[in-house]
Amino acid sequence: YLKKLKNPVIISAGPWSRGHKGIRAALNSGAAAVVTETIVAEPYPDLSPRYAYDGRGLQNIRMYSALDMEDWIEEFKQLKKEGRNAEDGLIIANITAGTPSELAYLARKFEKAGVDALELGLACPMGEGMEIVAANPNKTYAFTKEVVENVSIPVMVKLTQSMNNLTEVVASIEKAGASGITAINTMRCILGINVETGDPILPTYGGYSGSPIRPLGLATVAGIAQSTELPIFGIGGVENYQNVLEYIMLGASAAEVGTAILVNGYGIIPKMLADLEGWMKKHHITSLEEARGTS
Repeated sequence: YLKKLKNPVIISAGPWSRGHKGIRAALNSGAAAVVTETIVAEPYPDLSPRYAYDGRGLQNIRMYSALDMEDWIEEFKQLKKEGRNAEDGLIIANITAGTPSELAYLARKFEKAGVDALELGLACPMGEGMEIVAANPNKTYAFTKEVVENVSIPVMVKLTQSMNNLTEVVASIEKAGASGITAINTMRCILGINVETGDPILPTYGGYSGSPIRPLGLATVAGIAQSTELPIFGIGGVENYQNVLEYIMLGASAAEVGTAILVNGYGIIPKMLADLEGWMKKHHITSLEEARGTS
């Protein structure tokens, strides 16, 4: 699976990867893969405003894609109709559900729709239910195993930093037959309060992302790498090539970029890749595998 990745930069799940137009823009950036916005069987209406950025971190109160399962299948059909280039990266569907059987149902649907891999979102920071799944080894095993047994494409499991039993959860994912782990998801937050009105910047809890969570992402990836040989995709505050290398040096095989795209656009991806190539030449490295796990 990892051999199919043309470089170590992946576009993470988010509104920037909604629908065939968002996926095409991500693929055109040169990234090795794009993860879709989180897909559920029955989404709720979109919210506005749903983002707040304070110059460092971003709060997002949008849990899932506003497109439902059938909408997404049509989007994948449109993408297939437009054609995929030989140099295109992989398409990974991020899916979540309330039960193992529902998650497996979505997995089968999107495997049939032509995605290359799946990322299971078991740690949504906006609600309590899915967060409990990601922090519970038995539930994580049940959800993951059900999906793995129902598809033939690779299955990644996305984890949160908010757990005190990381080793046990990682072991359950490995036992269930997953192909890899991605970490970390956004962190539950309230970005701030207007002290003149008493109103929060956004009306409810949300997921916090961007550079402030990078130290937490790095620590979690390091912990996962010490617990398993499964491939790891590091997420959290990736803004430049140095951040990609930080995750790789702690044991990740690739790093996912999200908030930086929302803030700066897809132009940061070609720059990251060029800078990585320059770093490799400077250090006489022919493959970033030589740098993986060196810290």
